[in-house]
Amino acid sequence: MRVMSKIIPRSLGAKLLSVYLSGVALVILLTFIVLEYQNYRVKVLELIDRLNDYTLHQSSILSFPLWSFSLPSINAIIDTISEDQDVLFVEVRDDRNDILAQFPKDHVLVAEPKFVKEIPIMHVSFGEATQIGSVLIAFHEKELLNTIKSRLWTDVLIMVICLAAVAFFTTVMTRLIIVKPLKILLASMHSAKLNIRPEPIKWNTNDEFGEVVHSYNMLLTSQEETKIALEAVNATLHDEVSERKRMGEDLRRALIDAEHANRAKSEFLATMSHELRTPLNAISGFSEMMLGQYFGSLGSEKYSEYAGDIRNSSQHLLQLVNDILDLSTIEAGKQKIDLENILIADVIADCAPIISGMANTKAIHFDVLYDSDVRPIFADRRALKQILLNLLSNAVKYTPEEGTVALSIKVIDDNHRIRVSDTGIGVPLDKIDSLTEPFTQIKGNAYLAKDGSGLGLSIVKSLVELHHGTLSISSEAGNGLAVDVLLPVRGSAHCHPERISLTS
Repeated sequence: MRVMSKIIPRSLGAKLLSVYLSGVALVILLTFIVLEYQNYRVKVLELIDRLNDYTLHQSSILSFPLWSFSLPSINAIIDTISEDQDVLFVEVRDDRNDILAQFPKDHVLVAEPKFVKEIPIMHVSFGEATQIGSVLIAFHEKELLNTIKSRLWTDVLIMVICLAAVAFFTTVMTRLIIVKPLKILLASMHSAKLNIRPEPIKWNTNDEFGEVVHSYNMLLTSQEETKIALEAVNATLHDEVSERKRMGEDLRRALIDAEHANRAKSEFLATMSHELRTPLNAISGFSEMMLGQYFGSLGSEKYSEYAGDIRNSSQHLLQLVNDILDLSTIEAGKQKIDLENILIADVIADCAPIISGMANTKAIHFDVLYDSDVRPIFADRRALKQILLNLLSNAVKYTPEEGTVALSIKVIDDNHRIRVSDTGIGVPLDKIDSLTEPFTQIKGNAYLAKDGSGLGLSIVKSLVELHHGTLSISSEAGNGLAVDVLLPVRGSAHCHPERISLTS
């Protein structure tokens, strides 16, 4: 295999040339053999015809000497015949087949000659031919072989010249038709491999190579168009990625800034709320003392009226400050809750006097519905009380006179559901989601149009989320509003306090 791999050329042109030359050489060789064989046959036939004519002529010459039985004349004729270069053997016999003369004398044939002819010698007397003997002449092949040999060298020289001419013509045509376009194609492919932009190949022929070159040029054009499109897409993607990175960085910075601002706001509100509560408590206390006239009469009734306005305003402002303080504490993550098992009846009992007083002033019917054996709620007592007070006070505040406010507690799917509903004017569906947003005033929203901070439901939602619960609101304009608070069930059927302190 290694020897064959060394013999077989690597170049495609050399391979094609070797195939062409082998075929041409085989054809020329076969043609040469056929021509030489035909030439040999012609020479052989020519020699046989000459032998036949020559023997017939000599038989006519030997007819008279043999009839007269003149041996000297016969030997003289034999000597004349032996002078011919083609004659190998001559023999004259009489009618009894006895040898009368021969050349060479006493010659014994070892093998039958290839070219031999024996013709009877006839004597014509009175119009009647009688055989009186025979003559045998044999030709050798020496002259024939010399002639063929000389012609053979000439034919070999002609064959070599023809083969060389064919090889030269085949080499030139192979290089022009096959090797040249292949080299151009390979050079273009090598340029593409080295990331050098290849130029289209200029080779326009109506053969298979022309089709290959045309297809390759189309491939180059398609690749160039694809490359341009990919570069455009890559540039667009790069710009988009850069823009997204910039936007992401801006968003991250804005988020950090917002968190810092929100934290600063919460800390500011918490600080300011503490600073405001002290003077507000003093104002509320002093106005209460003036309204009660603990140190004597104020004189004019207007003073009492003004003292009442001061007390109401200070208490309203104090409530607002307390709400802001609670919300800012939760948002700042500083709200601490003490979780324990709480009987819901105890919390309702704490809230009932406050809510009942508010409801009685507007002749509102207040209903409380819950099972006597309802399981304790595992929650913070103060937070749960604030949740109920905010929800119930809002319901009473925004329910018209002689309306109804209901509080129901039920266990559903391992959750305590606390529902506060009223028969107020309700809220449109598209306004419900904004009810829990702090400091949001929506025009035409009865639940935010009343006096208040707009923080009640926000605080409720934050406290519910601290207990890992959920708050949902359902309402339709003119059909009242219902707020559902779901708190996870924990604790036992009997109230054995188990306290857990958590910080948001």
